[in-house]
Order: sequence, then structure tokens, then C-alpha cells
Amino acid sequence: MSSIRVQGEWQDYYQRKVKEGKNKMLVLNAVRNKLIHCIYAVVKRG
Repeated sequence: MSSIRVQGEWQDYYQRKVKEGKNKMLVLNAVRNKLIHCIYAVVKRG
């Protein structure tokens, strides 16, 4: 997923969770879920 490859908030979150010992796929799904929530909020508010 490109959002975790680019320097920024999502990459920081991904790397922090992986360092905590979380499974990489689990963290990737969490990032996807957060992204979906952000997109939904933008669409809902116009």
C-alpha cells in the first residue's frame, strides 16, 4: 500500500506498530481501516 511507503503519518503509525511486535498484515489492515474512516468523513462532510 503506497500510503505506508511515503513519509508521513501513516508510515509512522505502521512502523510504530510493527516495532511493538504486531503482525505486519494486521497493522496494514488497521491502516486501511483508518484510511477508509478518513475518506468517509471527507465524503460525508462534503
